[in-house]
Amino acid sequence: MSYSFHLLFFAVFCATITYAQNKPRWREKLNPDSLVNREVKLIPMPIFQSSPETGLRAGFSIDYFFNTGKQVDSLPTRDSFAWLIATYSTRKQLMIEPIWQIYTNKEKYLLRGQAGYIDFSEYFWGIGNEVLPAAAAPSIFYSRTYFQGEFLRQIVPNIFAGLQVQANLTQNLIFDNALNQLLDGVLGSAGSRTVGMGPNVIFDFRDNPFSPVKGGFLELSYTAHHPSLRSAYTYQETLIDARKYFSFKNTQFLGFQAVGNFTTGDVPLRELPRLGGSHMMRGMIQGRYRDKNTVAVQAEYRKGLNRFLKLAVFGSSGVVSDKVQHLSLTNAHYAYGIGLRILVNKKKSLYSRIDIARSSEGTNAFYFRLLDAF
Repeated sequence: MSYSFHLLFFAVFCATITYAQNKPRWREKLNPDSLVNREVKLIPMPIFQSSPETGLRAGFSIDYFFNTGKQVDSLPTRDSFAWLIATYSTRKQLMIEPIWQIYTNKEKYLLRGQAGYIDFSEYFWGIGNEVLPAAAAPSIFYSRTYFQGEFLRQIVPNIFAGLQVQANLTQNLIFDNALNQLLDGVLGSAGSRTVGMGPNVIFDFRDNPFSPVKGGFLELSYTAHHPSLRSAYTYQETLIDARKYFSFKNTQFLGFQAVGNFTTGDVPLRELPRLGGSHMMRGMIQGRYRDKNTVAVQAEYRKGLNRFLKLAVFGSSGVVSDKVQHLSLTNAHYAYGIGLRILVNKKKSLYSRIDIARSSEGTNAFYFRLLDAF
């Protein structure tokens, strides 16, 4: 079982949230209505996590929310965010990652991405659907430095197009002896350097970038990794991310997401698409299944319980294959769960989420994070 606790309590908000309006009296600071109506700007938060991959892991995040628009502008600008996350585990795993999504004034430009340094280990059961039993859980240790940036310009309202750049350096690989035969001849098993770029188009009709309940989202991207960019491997990657949101009866919500990640060429081990994680296929350990092509879908239903809480039910399914034509529902993997959404800020429609999830293989996960899964 994997447990992740993003320690996000209203009592902490009272002491740490920076806001623009005049501070209320101390007796009012713990009032839930006062907390959720404040102007959120900076939220420093402790992080604690325990999982099979990391052991005990602790650290902090600094979450900054802002808006680049001007009040006199007739065209609204959606809110932006920038985060810095740093954690260290008892298995000597270090992670330092900035993440950002910035809409410039009048949304003329959209800048998204993340970067970081990871000194990490992960379980590796093999490539494809015929993998080692989950209980085997051999590990690969590595260090990775990466950058993924998207630089987009608004073409018409809600539609952005531009360029994305990816650079990944994976080195210092060490793996359990049990993987010697399994990794023999696998590209990137001794490390990899990949650099790629390509076009990216985003159709963003969501009503809110943090917790959307209406509208839709579609991202189409193509990235070519080539020696001319100083990449040691030549391969191509296509990503399709489609989402649709429905709100009905004022307190109910239904959301859908479908993600396809398709690669061709010489894809190194660490860059192979994978299933699992805290956003898609919740309940499955990330990397349990990986291959050149993955397709995953998920749905989530939420119902408001009161002004501050929502109940959530979700399910997902995913497949992997070496070739697109070999993707088949007969090899589908599943995950499902229930959760709770806690209102953090009403103006930004900002929620934290608690999810309890389980995969079709019987693995369980518990997530406590800021923002919805999709």
